[in-house]
Amino acid sequence: MKKTTMICFLAALILAPVFAMSQGLPYVKLKGTDEKMLTLYAGPFDSEQVTLRLKDALGSTLYEEDFAIEGNLHKRYDLRNIKAGDYYFEIEDENKITVNPFEIVRNKLIVAQDLNMVMAKPAITFKGNGIYEVHLDNKEARPVYVYITNAEGTVILKEKLGSEKEIKKYYDFSKLEGMSYSVQVRQGQRTFDHTLPMQP
Repeated sequence: MKKTTMICFLAALILAPVFAMSQGLPYVKLKGTDEKMLTLYAGPFDSEQVTLRLKDALGSTLYEEDFAIEGNLHKRYDLRNIKAGDYYFEIEDENKITVNPFEIVRNKLIVAQDLNMVMAKPAITFKGNGIYEVHLDNKEARPVYVYITNAEGTVILKEKLGSEKEIKKYYDFSKLEGMSYSVQVRQGQRTFDHTLPMQP
């Protein structure tokens, strides 16, 4: 079923005052009503590009949109075409993903604000001399794997990094053939792709 037949959205992008930040994390708040209307307040973000997804309890994406923004988001959604059940909004910027659950019961929308979660995305940093660092804050202790692929699509390394709450690993690309490489980090059911510059 097409997304447009699943959800009728009344959405507007409005510049809002800068929200307070706590330990560098974005302010995210959902507000629901008895008419199954939902208002999202979020920001500020670490990047100018932000992706918003509406997902069901099974993790299926019902709606997705990208924003090129400065500052904050203030949007209103009409969810009257959504059946009763558990759902959540994901808001993804360059460095993190915030997960914001809510529930629809009959015609009422209930926000579980205290269950909001922030997930840090893997950081891949060039340390010099062909060395790259993979660093991941793995708070939920999910299993983490790394796949390194060359420009021809061949996987040259597959490695399990474990499930510790903080993972840090270094990779030496200095002896590899001169071409670009991709690093894919798989954390539980999530996959993050990074393209490294062409090696000399």
